[in-house]
Order: sequence, then C-alpha cells, then structure tokens
Amino acid sequence: MTVKENYIRAISFTYPDHVPYEPVVQWLRYEGDMMWMGESGFDPWGVGWESVLDDFVPMPKVNPLKDWDKVETFPMPDPADFRLREDARYLLKTANREEILLFALQPHLFLERGCYLAGMERMLEALVSEPEATQILLHRLADYQAGIAQRFLEEVPDIDGVQLGDDYGSQRALMISPDVWRRAIKPHLRRIVQAYREKGKFVSLHSCGHLTEIMEDLIEVGLHIVNPVQARANDLDEWGRRFGGRIVFHGGVDTQWTLVWGTPEDVRREVRLRMRQLAGDRGGFIIAPDQHMVIPEANMLALYEEAARSGRYPISYD
Repeated sequence: MTVKENYIRAISFTYPDHVPYEPVVQWLRYEGDMMWMGESGFDPWGVGWESVLDDFVPMPKVNPLKDWDKVETFPMPDPADFRLREDARYLLKTANREEILLFALQPHLFLERGCYLAGMERMLEALVSEPEATQILLHRLADYQAGIAQRFLEEVPDIDGVQLGDDYGSQRALMISPDVWRRAIKPHLRRIVQAYREKGKFVSLHSCGHLTEIMEDLIEVGLHIVNPVQARANDLDEWGRRFGGRIVFHGGVDTQWTLVWGTPEDVRREVRLRMRQLAGDRGGFIIAPDQHMVIPEANMLALYEEAARSGRYPISYD
C-alpha cells in the first residue's frame, strides 16, 4: 500500500495500514486572495498587509470597510478574474499524482475575511449590533467564494479535494457564540462544502482554536476533515469519544509547549496519547503539529519516529 493509498483509506475510514504522518497533500493557491509569506502591500480587496516574519503569513494592517451603510456597494473582486498562482501552475506540471493528493486552497472564507475588511473588533461586534449589514456582507462573500469554488472545479477538475480556511475559535472559546455562528456562518459554509462534495472531492476545514460547541455542525455540513485539532484549546479525549468515526482529525500534537519547548521524549509521549485519543479502528486520524511553528529538528524527528512506531494498525492503546 502506498502512502497516498494509506492516506485515502485514513480519511475514508476504510482501514489504513497506519496513521498517516507523511506529507501527502500539496495545495494549489490562486491569485488575489491575500498576501503570503514575506509579502507586503494591498490585496484586491483593499486590505493592506505587512510582513513581520518571512516564514509566516503577514498581518492585516489596513481595513477598508469603514461604513456599514455602504456594505451593499463595497467593491469586491470578481471570481471571473480567477487565476492560479505561478507555483500552482508549476505544481500541476510536475506533481507525481501517483504519490500525492492535490487540494485547492481556499482560505479566509467568511468570518476571517470580514475581520480583514472591517477590523476584527468591529466585525465581531457588528455580528450582534448590525445583523442585517453583516448578513449582507456574508452573503456577498459567500457568492464570491462559491464563484472561486466553481473556478477551481473548472480549471482543475481532477483535484482530489479542497482545504477551506476560516478561524472560528480562540484559546478558550469560540470567537462568537454558537447561535450567532449558526445563524451567520453555517449556511454559507454548507454551500461551499456541498459545491465540492457534489463533484466527489474531499473537503477539509482549517479552523484554529476551540471548536467543541460547533463540531456537530461541522460534521452536519459535510466536512471530511477538520484541522488543526488544537491540543491546548480543546479536550481531545472528548473529541475522540464524541466525534471519532464521523470526521477526520488532522493535527493534534501540541505546538504551544510540547513540540516547541519539550524534549523528544515529551513529544513521543504526546504522540502515543493522541493515538489513544483520536486514532479510531477504521482510521480517521492524520497526526501532525497543531500549528505552523518553528520546531526543533529533534522534536520533529521524534514525532515522525513515534508515529511510525506506534501508529500501525491495530493500534496498541497500552
């Protein structure tokens, strides 16, 4: 069984050989979404970005949406202008599809994009104080994202899946109440997920932080995979008990302390813990760091070695 076949079995709950830890998925990015690593300037939405550290995404510093009364006429990019980035076009030409999966990358769907446009504090407050205006904004963003999904499916019809991105959680709780999330975000997320699922694609959601109160909703809208399964923001033992077998967990190994500050033995111990909590009998777990951080080489090696040793099915839970 190849690592690609094993990965597909893991995300399909069809009895993989081992818990995947190998880099199997590569992402296709498109122009116009935002600035990326090391980039500064204005994106097509009018958001101003500033690169702080070259190895990380830049920070939004200019928020162009100043008046909620003008949300219906605020200028947005046209999905018809969609084009793949140069690195995506190169990947399409060179990727060995026998060994890797290609996922479209469609980040910053709704809540994040609204925070970039209006500023985080203004956007989160307005979801309660300006429900009509924010709903207009979110409907317009959903139309845009549906257009991007359609273009990905037209331009690269043989993609294997998509990674969507929209952060909903903070360290201890959701950034908005579950009820507000269900009213304002959930219908639009369902629309984008179903656009890909109707074409037989795997759908992953990257959403940082605490998500427990909406995990049932994420399963309901049709997601296959949730990432990064942030270890210190969620009770992963509870996640395994309540949601295991119905959604794939990708991530789970703590970067807030263990991978960055711990010893290799700390890492090995946590890998075994996550196997016990999240690796179901039929699959459903991809083990990885729960955030993109600068991690000591010895700790990453410990993660891979312990994953290879203790992640083979049937997994021992001793």
